[in-house]
Amino acid sequence: MSIWSTVPTAPPNVIFNLNTLYKNDSDTRKLNLGVGAYRDAEGSPYVFEVVKKAEKALYDGLQSNKLNKEYLPIRGDDNFAECAKALLYGADSVALKENRIGSVQSISGTGALRLAGEFLSKWGGKPTIYLSNPTWGNHATIFKGAGLDVETYNYYDPATLGVNYKSMIASLASAPQGSVICLHMCCHNPTGADLSQNEWRQLADFMEKK
Repeated sequence: MSIWSTVPTAPPNVIFNLNTLYKNDSDTRKLNLGVGAYRDAEGSPYVFEVVKKAEKALYDGLQSNKLNKEYLPIRGDDNFAECAKALLYGADSVALKENRIGSVQSISGTGALRLAGEFLSKWGGKPTIYLSNPTWGNHATIFKGAGLDVETYNYYDPATLGVNYKSMIASLASAPQGSVICLHMCCHNPTGADLSQNEWRQLADFMEKK
């Protein structure tokens, strides 16, 4: 008997399985609204002009030998990380000027969460991670795989198809100090419901106080 015979088959991901069902459907009227990718009026994947320009710049850089395929340092491309911090926090950010923000480059958002989970598990005292209800299907698995406990906080209101901010704050208020809250910066996955600018400010004040 193979040593792999006891490995269970993982259940299909709801979103990606829906994509498979879409591809297998012969109905000419079908529309793919399952995966969060931009599409044109014909339903084909849409690539933004800025992405095309960026990829051309990479190609041109390789052809002119200004860029290469050498291995990056463990923490990634330092220049990329510095530019990303300036974009996210603003070039005039006090926290940036005081060198209080660390950053590393990762492979994808999933890879970033795994790195964060491993770091918190090893150096952060293994805090409990709070995820929105609902959240992307693999988030809980990522953090549990890093040895962390996972809880959820209220987020989505099906009645309004939006965020139930009061319920969200009420559930976060019960989280112990030192907990880590996983937030979706924009286009919440899988609901698409986001906080307003004012709610983000209130949330920041709440977290700083808590």
